[in-house]
Amino acid sequence: MYSPARRIADAPAPETGTFTNLGRANIAQFVQKSVEGREIAGVVTLTARGHARLVNAFGLQDLETGVPMQSDTIFRIASMTKPICAAAAMILLDEG
Repeated sequence: MYSPARRIADAPAPETGTFTNLGRANIAQFVQKSVEGREIAGVVTLTARGHARLVNAFGLQDLETGVPMQSDTIFRIASMTKPICAAAAMILLDEG
């Protein structure tokens, strides 16, 4: 079950280190195949640089009820917040 991409903002011309439209399409295709192959139930992807550029929702939130994944689905990531916060702190430090 693929939910079409919801554009947050039109992406400007590619900058160094950003995804191209083809790169975004390749990610979407890879994730869609993973959902169809039942490797994962559902996922939300977001590409951003400074602000969100594109959000895609794939698959299901709940296999039993068949609720589709939404772009604003809440994920409980428990102890994974530590490495995410550490990465964010390092990015902020790197940017001064």
